[in-house]
Amino acid sequence: MNLMPEPLRGYQRTWLARDIIAGLTLSAVAIPEVMGYTSIAGTPIVTGLYTVIFPTLIFALLGSSRLLVWCRAPSSPSYC
Repeated sequence: MNLMPEPLRGYQRTWLARDIIAGLTLSAVAIPEVMGYTSIAGTPIVTGLYTVIFPTLIFALLGSSRLLVWCRAPSSPSYC
């Protein structure tokens, strides 16, 4: 029985540096964006942080695709 999630079974260590850069880039864009949206909505900022951090981590760990593409809402100026 292999306890490693399916997407991580073929993971190569050479991908790690690029994945870290991608994660930092996502954080640099998404965190200030959700902080702004939650301020506009009048809700606590921590609510927006929870809605972007935890689902992204869960999707990255349990996603079925080797090449995950995560995109923000269409209302965002830099829609993918």
